Amino acid sequence: MQLDQAIEILKKTVKNNSTNGDNHIDLTLVPAQDRPLYVEALKVSGTAIKEGAISKEDFLRKVHVEG
Repeated sequence: MQLDQAIEILKKTVKNNSTNGDNHIDLTLVPAQDRPLYVEALKVSGTAIKEGAISKEDFLRKVHVEG
C-alpha cells in the first residue's frame, strides 16, 4: 500500500469530537471485516512519518484531522 492510498482510506475514519470540536481517527466507524485494511493504512502512515516521508502535521492535515 502506498502512502497516498493510506491517506485516502483513513479519511473515511475521521470523526468530530463534539465535546471540544476536535477531529480524530476512529476505527470504530469501520466494519469489523474491513478493519485490517485500515490498520494497515495506519501502519503505512506511521512508517512514512517515522522515515520522514511526510511530517505528522502534513499527514494530519491531509486526512482532515487538523485544518
